[in-house]
Amino acid sequence: MIKLIVAMHFRKYSYEKAIFSLTESDIRDLGFVDSQDQMILPSPITLHYFVKYRLGIPGIKEVMKMIGKKISLLLKPGIATTDSTPMEASSYDAHAGFNPHYNMKMYKAHITMIGEFPLFMTFTEGDAHASPELSNHLMTLRKMEPKLHEYCLDSGYDSFENHADIWYHLSVIPHIKVKDNAVINKEGSLKRIDHWVNKMWKKGGNIHASLNTKLRFLYEHDRPEQVGMYLRNMSINNPNFDKVYRKQSKCESIHAHIKDTVTFNVRGSRFRSKELYALVNFISYQLLLLVNIQNNVKPVNAFRFYF
Repeated sequence: MIKLIVAMHFRKYSYEKAIFSLTESDIRDLGFVDSQDQMILPSPITLHYFVKYRLGIPGIKEVMKMIGKKISLLLKPGIATTDSTPMEASSYDAHAGFNPHYNMKMYKAHITMIGEFPLFMTFTEGDAHASPELSNHLMTLRKMEPKLHEYCLDSGYDSFENHADIWYHLSVIPHIKVKDNAVINKEGSLKRIDHWVNKMWKKGGNIHASLNTKLRFLYEHDRPEQVGMYLRNMSINNPNFDKVYRKQSKCESIHAHIKDTVTFNVRGSRFRSKELYALVNFISYQLLLLVNIQNNVKPVNAFRFYF
């Protein structure tokens, strides 16, 4: 059934057209054949029921995480990014907020990727801030056990907590574009780090330990902001920061490719179904990528062999 869902969304068909457009070859490839070699296609109503009620949003999210982990384990060490992309809504959508930056009514898809491979997505209102979504993405990405060089994000994620959380949970240096008014914070200096580690010597603080050990100690003893200050100071002082950060821009081209490949908007969807169908289209794109990775198809995001 999930294979059929992917075919349906790749072809951008309705439930009814997805079923009645299948050829005999399609039916066999999708596995809708019983032990007597008889074709046993589901009805459009059955397919709709499977997506909306048998899977639903919780089930689709679990499928997305399973696919994301499978992809992450097949990848070489790479660069992680998290960014949001607009999902256009109808101008008559009473629930959609108007986003002045994009000049339209919309919702948002917050997507975490490694290189050009999307692993995880969350769905929010169009005027929701990006930063609060990051914690969920970090915890999910951590469970996928990715191999990472760096983590790049735009200035919407610039906070001491986000710097510290990325470093602590993923063991990678964050490259978050700092805001224009960013300044060096004295509490993030090595001198102040040693001061606070020494101050908590009764709890195990040791100023002779390695810097990583001291930073982990502070994070675990209610001083994650100070850890974030140190990491943010590193970004401000890094003369090559812009060169590293530019690697983040690749995610925007992948967002555009998702929208070209599947119907990655919420126009015409009922309010209660918007998140569901956004997620279903997302996992359809993920599965197409996974098949290409497993079959060593190059370029990996070319789907000209599918129809």
